[in-house]
Amino acid sequence: LRFIQWYQAGLRGEIPEIPAPGMTWRDLPKLNRLIYEKYQHKPLAEVL
Repeated sequence: LRFIQWYQAGLRGEIPEIPAPGMTWRDLPKLNRLIYEKYQHKPLAEVL
């Protein structure tokens, strides 16, 4: 999902905030946890 958002931003001529707004690669474990918590109860088809 995140990769698709980066790709779409690039198509619009924008520079995506990677890995996420306000985060660095050192924050990746926290970002993964936040994503998991947000989507854990949703069906895969809905998330995609």
